[in-house]
Amino acid sequence: MARIIAEERCRELLGALTGRQLVIAWLRLQDWSMQEIGEHLDMSTQLVSRELKRARVRMEQAVPEAAGLLAGRETRYRGRKSRGGDGHGK
Repeated sequence: MARIIAEERCRELLGALTGRQLVIAWLRLQDWSMQEIGEHLDMSTQLVSRELKRARVRMEQAVPEAAGLLAGRETRYRGRKSRGGDGHGK
């Protein structure tokens, strides 16, 4: 039963995102830097950052109890350097 509830919550969280926000969030989870995402999607790093913040707000609005889980996610990757090379099939 817990697994079913977790899957439903995950669907709610992901369903709250726009397509672009979902792609950006997925790439961040794959350890892509903001710069790598921006280059890949032809966006500025500022826009990438803004979209991630908007995604977080949308997820928190869709599933308020997820706010604690999402807190601090944006700072988790700060300062992480790009892995260099093409690394992502570009």
